[in-house]
Amino acid sequence: MVGKPTGLAYPVIAQPDRNVVSWLDAAKRLRNYQSITFALELCGSVGDGDRQTGMFEIVENRTERAELWTSPIVREWFYELLLLGISIGNQTVDLPCWKFNTNNTIVDSGTTSLMLPTEVFSVVVKLLNSSIMQQQRLSVSDDFLLMQKMLCWNQPLDWTVFPSISLSLAHSDNLYFVLDLPPESYIKKVSDNLDVSNNLEKSGAQNCYRFCVEPSETGTVLGVVVMEGYRVVFNQSSKTVGFAKSVCGPAVGLSGPFETKDVQSCAGRAPVPSVSALTVAAYVIAALLSVYGVLVGYILCHWLWETYIKQKWLQSMSETNVMSSD
Repeated sequence: MVGKPTGLAYPVIAQPDRNVVSWLDAAKRLRNYQSITFALELCGSVGDGDRQTGMFEIVENRTERAELWTSPIVREWFYELLLLGISIGNQTVDLPCWKFNTNNTIVDSGTTSLMLPTEVFSVVVKLLNSSIMQQQRLSVSDDFLLMQKMLCWNQPLDWTVFPSISLSLAHSDNLYFVLDLPPESYIKKVSDNLDVSNNLEKSGAQNCYRFCVEPSETGTVLGVVVMEGYRVVFNQSSKTVGFAKSVCGPAVGLSGPFETKDVQSCAGRAPVPSVSALTVAAYVIAALLSVYGVLVGYILCHWLWETYIKQKWLQSMSETNVMSSD
């Protein structure tokens, strides 16, 4: 049984304290600083609890027991990958691919949910809502999808109402593969022992669930709900993160390779800061005050020259001329 594994990324994220030694770096020291490849298999929580079951393994040189699809690490801090596309059932999220990687896309076992940039999240929720409404078998409030509020039913959830979420990850410059997440991956049953009164009154219902896709201001995070059901292999030597089907966890899918073009065009771009009307007004006022300050300074200097300095200078010159005449 494992909690959320942490301390497994690169040393740079220990900043600003460079004296912090991650768990992985400590393990490297014991192995004479040889590069370490490790695998995580997260199988899901125990019952309705929050603790994960799974396996952590230091991978020696051996053949993987299942087909492993790798995605190159584009930046060595967290494990940053390139997300090329998202589909909800048979509907594609119609946005430029770089928006999926706004700021970055990372794999992080210390994060529970699938975190998406706000614009991407809004489209995903819209497509999910559309798919659920077409089924006409279940009423789902906006609070459940948009506000991460829990919803409770008397009967266990009918998973067939919800579509799968598919994530396309870069494999090479012109190939990608797809992780297919069933609804059991991104909708989680909440423990009966958890106090839900602050989120939603249970009203006697015994089956409460939480939507584990959330908006993010800092980029895309492929958290635990994405990793469950896969054997995820982190290889710092080859600079790749690999995915294979696990023997435990949700019934996820893995398919590929598929051809694509210009993978690098999907690299994330830092969002351009928005300039509000108040900000523009502040800059205009600052400029006017600067001009006003220059004018006041000029007038003050001119007044001092005419009133004091020039008079004293003329008086001094006059006295000098009188003394010369004598």
